[in-house]
Amino acid sequence: MRYVGFSAHRLAEGETLELEAPAGREVCAVVLEGVVTVRSGAAHFERIGKRRSVFEDQPPYAVYLPVQRRSR
Repeated sequence: MRYVGFSAHRLAEGETLELEAPAGREVCAVVLEGVVTVRSGAAHFERIGKRRSVFEDQPPYAVYLPVQRRSR
């Protein structure tokens, strides 16, 4: 992964996914359909998204997470 990495995940209601960004990388979570909660360090974003289908005539929601500084 030199510039951009990508992964897609389909989660069932109530299911969780934990991801760790590579050191020095930012993350943008794009919610194509459904509603999610995103937690990263002290940041907490509740109920992001509202599209029922990727075919709805509205853009997806996204959450941008800057590079995480790891303490040593």
